[in-house]
Amino acid sequence: MVLDAVTLEASTPVESAPAGTGISLFAAESEPALIYGRTRDELLHPVTLDIANWDAKPRKAAWSYDGKAGGELKLAPGLNRMQVGIPEGYDGRRVCFALRTPDGDRSVETEILPAERWTVYLVQHTHTDIGYTKPQTEILTEHLRYIDYAIEYCEATADYPDDAKFRWTCEASWAVREWLRIRPAEQVDRFLRFVKNGQIEVTAMFFNMSELSGENAYKTFLAPIARFHELGIPVETAMQDDVNGVAWCLADYLPDVGVKYLSMGSNGHRALIPFDRPTLYRWESPSGKSLLVPRRPLHDGQLLGHRPRRHGGSPQRRLFLHPLTAPQRLRLPARRGAVLGILHRQFASVDAGVRADPRLERALCMAQTAQCDRA
Repeated sequence: MVLDAVTLEASTPVESAPAGTGISLFAAESEPALIYGRTRDELLHPVTLDIANWDAKPRKAAWSYDGKAGGELKLAPGLNRMQVGIPEGYDGRRVCFALRTPDGDRSVETEILPAERWTVYLVQHTHTDIGYTKPQTEILTEHLRYIDYAIEYCEATADYPDDAKFRWTCEASWAVREWLRIRPAEQVDRFLRFVKNGQIEVTAMFFNMSELSGENAYKTFLAPIARFHELGIPVETAMQDDVNGVAWCLADYLPDVGVKYLSMGSNGHRALIPFDRPTLYRWESPSGKSLLVPRRPLHDGQLLGHRPRRHGGSPQRRLFLHPLTAPQRLRLPARRGAVLGILHRQFASVDAGVRADPRLERALCMAQTAQCDRA
């Protein structure tokens, strides 16, 4: 096959540059947000710069905004997405960003988007992905430990303000069932205490299930919920992550066992995502039973905090802000009574086994969501 008409399309303006040496500044993109700088008194507009370092070795380049010095960037060979920040107060203004290089200045302009105000709910859990990285016998041992860690972190934050206390969601009931079976009574009591006060939640799905499993398998896998109810553990939410779609029978089975919500985390790597934004809808079965379902992309949040820093800036910050700022970037119309500032976000690990980490809430609240404090 011979291709004689190849085109390149990009979501932001690009410029061509010959391969060789030097630095190119392709674009600057503003996020409608405010972030903390070096202190909580310093608020910044986050801006992402798309830069190419054509050399085979790292280089440094000074950056500026509207002629004011911004700092120095360390550029790896190849493409770099670098996040910088400029002082609060540039809302709605066009700002010129420039790089000073030995080959001359490179500059682009962008409009600084005004910050939105959000209420952000963080759902921290470890994704249950049997066989992806380890076999079943090894993964179970690790997931049992994660529940132990969650209890320890709940105790370590017991004297924190309520919104700052550690919280953990058990994505699958499989590990919870086994944990309750083998842990000593005093450890189970500690677990139940944090379930009761809302710091630990148990969900309904035994695994992240393929809809090919069949109705009988689904019925069997919901059986642990009866034992949870005996222990006073409420189960109101089911989570289905990384496996797209669920069987129709769950729209009947889940309400029968007291489940009100189904949290769907779609994997878009090998399947089509039906919506271009997080969506909330009510899934109703032919019998009239229903579940409230928030659907959100899985991997936007799943990578948060666990991807190596290959480029400058903060990957956590970019991953956190990107879905929150989608309504403004997608130019969604404002509607009276519509809630666009409250999004369900979920944070997990591609490794199907990253332990609970109390630093996540602290890092996000301290470094990424300054505007939440100002709301």
